[in-house]
Amino acid sequence: MADETSVHFRIIFKMSLIMGLVAIIPLAVMWYISHAACEGVVRQDVHNTLSSSADQLQSFIESWIDMNVLVLRQNAKFPEMISMDGVRQKKALETMVDTYEWDYLAFVTDINGQNISRSDSKELKDYSDRSYVRQVLGGKSMGQQVLISKTTGKPALVISVPIKDSEDKTKGVLAVGMTLAGISEKLSNTRFGKTGYVILLDQEGDVISHIDDTFIKNRTSLTDHPGYQAMLVSGKESLVYTNEFGKKVFSEIRKTKHDWVLLVQQDYDEAFSALTEYNQKTKIVVLISLISLVIIGFFVFRQLTAQFRS
Repeated sequence: MADETSVHFRIIFKMSLIMGLVAIIPLAVMWYISHAACEGVVRQDVHNTLSSSADQLQSFIESWIDMNVLVLRQNAKFPEMISMDGVRQKKALETMVDTYEWDYLAFVTDINGQNISRSDSKELKDYSDRSYVRQVLGGKSMGQQVLISKTTGKPALVISVPIKDSEDKTKGVLAVGMTLAGISEKLSNTRFGKTGYVILLDQEGDVISHIDDTFIKNRTSLTDHPGYQAMLVSGKESLVYTNEFGKKVFSEIRKTKHDWVLLVQQDYDEAFSALTEYNQKTKIVVLISLISLVIIGFFVFRQLTAQFRS
């Protein structure tokens, strides 16, 4: 009798287990479909948030530089500048620096890169080796270089434009040095959740803005940064990679028209925390449903077996 009861119990258990295993398939399919749908919604939401911020910051940076280049070009057309007379130019240069609070120096060089006038009282210098001077003398309509200001110890931008006469012949170079404190501060204060932040690199891949001041002060090169490399190689704008701190991040990348690279990134775990939470809850529901089915199946088969035996 005991053996018969044991056999019946094993049959009931096996049938219940089979019922549970059969139930796993539709439950798994349902979980996969709901997971894919949720992942798509969360990913799109994260993309929209970071993408919108990246677009706005890119527009802000480009507009700020364009405005200063426009002002510089307008000043390059003044008779005082075209005269290439250092005495006449100095007053105009001083006015430029007084007008814009972020300008700390304005100066002019001749076609050999020799400084002939400047807004401050320092001695005239040889600027022939400066890239922003060589760029303009080489035929470009604008030159630029990001460097560390000796005055502030912070990143500064020098932009330059040609001074041309009535025959469109280049007679010299007009340049202005500007602090990037305003841009750096705006980007540094732009955060997403607890882990999201912004990195700005110049055309050489050196840091202009970063949440870690050490990267800025040292003008750290991030040319090996996955985001920078992705932009150079394939122009990708959305990417998942391991950042400079060894964290997996989701990032939106933009290249400005002045060849600067903007990276807006957030830790992957935080960005997709809603998906992780959803998956955990779904797994619990699936597990409870499966256990419930096995238990219900056990009692149902037990009842059926009892009726069959009677």
